[in-house]
Amino acid sequence: MRRKSANKSIQPPDDWKLFFECATDRAIKYYEAAKPDLITFYDRGIFYLEIMAERNNCKEMLPEKYFSFINENRYDDPIFIVHPILGIEIKPLEGDSKTRVFTDDERIEQDKKIVALYKRHRYRVIEIPSPDSPDLIRNFEVVNNSVNDRLSIIKKELGL
Repeated sequence: MRRKSANKSIQPPDDWKLFFECATDRAIKYYEAAKPDLITFYDRGIFYLEIMAERNNCKEMLPEKYFSFINENRYDDPIFIVHPILGIEIKPLEGDSKTRVFTDDERIEQDKKIVALYKRHRYRVIEIPSPDSPDLIRNFEVVNNSVNDRLSIIKKELGL
């Protein structure tokens, strides 16, 4: 975004149209670069742009290529959604926009929306509890709430 703008300190709220154009290009690039024989993890995936646009009341700023892409391309099924980790303070990194900081309630609401959006696009969604969820232990007989435990759930679902 900064490369395409004369304003080198530009932030997403300064030009949502430019931001969504750049973010869509990057998401498409990552999708096209994914190796077909490897499992690829996306942080929220391209649909997050729609959630972000809705959150900032600028959905009309999403470029046409966003809609073309989501209608013409699909991630492999199933989609695994790892629920947010709650109870930790998230601060923006240096240079980050303050719009990236969410309360626990906002994280939960955003998570619900992203799950609903994938389901609306007819993806089979496998929801992976966050490590602080008692469901992780109860439903999956997990001993220690770690990343490896969540990965084991994904491997089991994929038959790996």
